[in-house]
Amino acid sequence: MGKYQYVLLDWDGNLAKTLDVWLEAVRIPLAKRGFNLSDIEIAECFGAVRTGFEELGVTDIDEAITEMDELAEKMLPNVDLYPDALYVLEELKAADKQTALITTSWRKNVLRLLDKYDIR
Repeated sequence: MGKYQYVLLDWDGNLAKTLDVWLEAVRIPLAKRGFNLSDIEIAECFGAVRTGFEELGVTDIDEAITEMDELAEKMLPNVDLYPDALYVLEELKAADKQTALITTSWRKNVLRLLDKYDIR
């Protein structure tokens, strides 16, 4: 298990399969406003959605972001963990490693899934 005592794990795209949720949550409000972007173009907005929407020319950014957040919140409870996520967590625990979860996702959404998978 290596020499590291502490392991930081990212939630989105590392433990939880959230990429498709976020792609769709961004795609729908943009498409509704006439912007049809590829997955790569949408992914470039991750972490800076407001700026990305501004650069595209979205005129009602607050409404678009609200729609995005509402769509994501509806889809996130159905997110699966990656197939080996639970195994990795169990192995880290068995090896007495200290773990921490890092994410830019909303706490309430993450906690809901941590509880669903009994890994809080």
